[in-house]
Amino acid sequence: MYCYMQGRFVQPELTFAEMVEIGRKGLDNNSMPKMQKWLFKKLYPMQLKGLKRWKN
Repeated sequence: MYCYMQGRFVQPELTFAEMVEIGRKGLDNNSMPKMQKWLFKKLYPMQLKGLKRWKN
């Protein structure tokens, strides 16, 4: 929803590492329990790798 709009990536120059950092910062600002945050931050890069944009 935030990454792809009107048939285009919103930030096409964004690297995988930058996307991981953005996602982790977003999780830091979330009010979920600490253990859940930790788990989501660990799994997030693996989830991203499954998306079409990041497949090599």
